Amino acid sequence: MKWGLLALVLIGCPKPQKAPEETQWLDAANDAPVDSIAVEKGEWRGDGVTVWVAPGWSGTHTEGPPEVLELVDGETATVLRVELGADGLDLPRGCEALFEDSGTYRSVPLDELQTASCVDEDGTLLQVWVGRADFVSVRVEARYPIGRAVSGRQRAETILSTLSAAGGA
Repeated sequence: MKWGLLALVLIGCPKPQKAPEETQWLDAANDAPVDSIAVEKGEWRGDGVTVWVAPGWSGTHTEGPPEVLELVDGETATVLRVELGADGLDLPRGCEALFEDSGTYRSVPLDELQTASCVDEDGTLLQVWVGRADFVSVRVEARYPIGRAVSGRQRAETILSTLSAAGGA
């Protein structure tokens, strides 16, 4: 009886398994550093999109996919992030579309526009615009620090209104 019980216990115990070796080199390839290029005021041209970077804003550009332009306003600490991709870009998790536009009214000049707003766990207001500029999917995110949403939006508007298609992808 003792041996039968011991056999049942041993059969029910999972055997330790070694992780497959091939995932280690895949993880290492995905952890490769992405080069960032400093961006100052003036025209920034991405893959099918141009943006005018206003004075007082600075940031970085990283090639993709997705290609990303991230700017910070020195006056309000507002962060503006522009993502470009060939495939459709979605709204961030937790943000629901508040407004959809077919192209008649918008503060961000994109086709097939969806707009969303949500608040992060730390209280930061996040506004998002997702749409298309010719053949390129575009997601624009503006993060306004607590107490700076109005002034941050005014400063961001100087850049948001300049976003335009640059002849397609």
